[in-house]
Amino acid sequence: MTESLDPIVEGRLLAFRHILCLLAAGVRGEALLSALETSYQDGQEDPGASAEDSVDAVVFAIETAKADEERAIRDLLELTLGARSS
Repeated sequence: MTESLDPIVEGRLLAFRHILCLLAAGVRGEALLSALETSYQDGQEDPGASAEDSVDAVVFAIETAKADEERAIRDLLELTLGARSS
């Protein structure tokens, strides 16, 4: 049975899975920071989108939540790495 998750929760879970895979692969330090860079741009909307594009809206919400979570973790990791080198 497949449960439907809240898009924000799903995006955050995907972010943690991504980070877990990076760590399991041995990605550390600056390489981990680089891997967590996101390429999407905040606030961009599709001017041709309509109310019928609800699937696209859910996908966008999931991707945005994933990027936000990865960015928050990256920022904390940057602070942690900076504190260690000081």
